[in-house]
Order: sequence, then structure tokens, then C-alpha cells
Amino acid sequence: MSVAFSARFAEQRNKKRLTQAQLAETLNKKRSTISGYETGGKEPDFDTLCEFAEFFGVSADYLVGLSNSAGNRDDALFQANSRIKGAYLALPAPQRDTVVKAYNAFYDILRDGILSDSSEKLNILLDLFSLIAESREYIKGIAARYEKPDSAFSISDVLAAQNKFKYDVESLLDRLLEEDLRVALGDKGE
Repeated sequence: MSVAFSARFAEQRNKKRLTQAQLAETLNKKRSTISGYETGGKEPDFDTLCEFAEFFGVSADYLVGLSNSAGNRDDALFQANSRIKGAYLALPAPQRDTVVKAYNAFYDILRDGILSDSSEKLNILLDLFSLIAESREYIKGIAARYEKPDSAFSISDVLAAQNKFKYDVESLLDRLLEEDLRVALGDKGE
């Protein structure tokens, strides 16, 4: 393996506040084996490496030093679901129904993008979703200024932001339609 594995393995054990003996017992290994992993004297086989990655909640690539990101892309999807779940469970039932419909609509659009096998379509969807999120933050900023009595807020700020947002969304929807047509007509162009 590498020096990175030894260091990261020890780092992850320490993050879990486990001694080598405790980790060995938890994972049904010998303490000397755990010590060997940390000093570089031993290397895990592939299945054991995957077991460690799952136990520590990091990617195998991170453990062996191929990535500096502890998680992996797949984990990001599950973490996003976990973040929204807490807020969802705090809602009354009628609002939960609305969230489920919005969630399903969003993921249907994203799934369609994934299944289209078009990286351009996925990039357009990313631009569209990012634009919506950024515009919401911008509008929240305008609203926060409005709440302050001495602010330099004007309705023209809101209208200008709204017009720009509509234009940008329209442009992205046009690009999305063009990409859908390109894919439907079989012109992969990639």
C-alpha cells in the first residue's frame, strides 16, 4: 500500500476514539494486525480494505491515498438525503406530501438527465438547479435589506433581479430543449 494508508488508517481509528485493541475487537482482528496496518508492516487485502472504508465511513480511495476527499461521490447523495430527512420529519403531514411531490419531480428530472447519457444535459441541469439556488439566496438578501428601515432598497432592485432570473432560466430551458432534441434525433456529438 502506501504511507498514506498507514497514516489515514490511524487517523480514522483516532477519530473514532478507539484504541488499537478496541478496533481489533470490533473488527474481529488481532491487535498486532491493526498495529501492523498503522506502522506499514502489514497491508490489508481488497475485501478487508473495503470493510475498513465502510466501517470508517470513507472511500477506499481516501484510505490508500488516491483521493484527498474522505467521502466519495455516492456518499454525497446519501448525505443529501440524510440532511433533508430531518427537516422533512419536522413538517406537518400536508407539507410532507408537497415535499414528496417536489422531491419526486426533481429526481425524475435528474434521473432523465442521467439516463439520457448526455453529459451536456447533466451540465445544463446543474446550471439550472444552481441558478435557482443562487437566485433564491440573492432574493433573500434583497428581502433582508428591505426589513432594515434605513436600507437603500428599491423595487427596481427586485424587478431587475426577477428579469435577469427569468432570462437566465429561459436560456437554460432553451438549451435543455435543444439537447433533448439532439439526443432524440440521435446526434450524440460527443
